[in-house]
Amino acid sequence: MKTVLGLALLVIGIAFGMYVGIWWAFIGGIVQLVEAVKAPEISSLGIALGLLRISFATVIGTVSAIVFIVPAMSLLESND
Repeated sequence: MKTVLGLALLVIGIAFGMYVGIWWAFIGGIVQLVEAVKAPEISSLGIALGLLRISFATVIGTVSAIVFIVPAMSLLESND
């Protein structure tokens, strides 16, 4: 049972990390940047936050994946 739960958490961690890193941070950052530039009054905060989301997309995706992958690996390594 631990193996099944560990594998499920591993798959969830990879999928969640890819979703957060690619879709939310990278693509969402690009959309936020474009919307901030297209606005009638250009928002410097919107541009800065969009650039930060794009810049740290890999870190954000990795950290969110690690939240699930570390417990999954501990479950898979336990022999009980």
